[in-house]
Amino acid sequence: MLDIRMIRENPEKVNELLKRRNPELSIDGILEIDVKRRKVQTQADELRAKRKNMSQEIGMLKKQGQNTDEIQAQVKEMGDEIKEFEEQEQRLDAEQKNLLLATPNIPDETTPIGLSDADNVEIKRVGEVKKVNFVQKPHWDICVEKDIVDFERGVKLSQSRFSLYRGKGAQLERAIINFFLDTHTKEHGYEEILPPVMDRYRTITEICARYV
Repeated sequence: MLDIRMIRENPEKVNELLKRRNPELSIDGILEIDVKRRKVQTQADELRAKRKNMSQEIGMLKKQGQNTDEIQAQVKEMGDEIKEFEEQEQRLDAEQKNLLLATPNIPDETTPIGLSDADNVEIKRVGEVKKVNFVQKPHWDICVEKDIVDFERGVKLSQSRFSLYRGKGAQLERAIINFFLDTHTKEHGYEEILPPVMDRYRTITEICARYV
């Protein structure tokens, strides 16, 4: 997900790079919501500060034996306004987050513009390309032919871009995971941890909030 601070600081650059991926992409809607959200947040903060000062004033007036009904009514009214601002802010924040999640990452500035890999620029070549006497196939066709990955069932179980490994495919995936676990724990000083399969709802939501 793109950093909103980066978008605020470099809107033209981000828009330019996004349009390299798709001319219809734009962060204008994100910025429009961001302006509204920050304005609402500022208004809420100003009201909170004013309410705090008036609450302190109420305490002083009560000590002096003065009637505070009118000022207390104003403070209550401010509380209602603050609640409305907070609800607006939450709604705008959710809208902005949804737009950010739907916006793809920007390509590097050196990425060539094109419609396919034929438009890529070869920068460096190491070694020689091996010549084979058979028709080469993409890995997804080989996986289906060998029945080691079930793409359709993976999508049904989760969503697009997820796969279900089976048989030797599952064994290979497990072997790769074990290889990297062993490498990092034995050579790079990491500690392997196996957390509980079931976690508290609060634990999961806090983790999601931290990394989303």
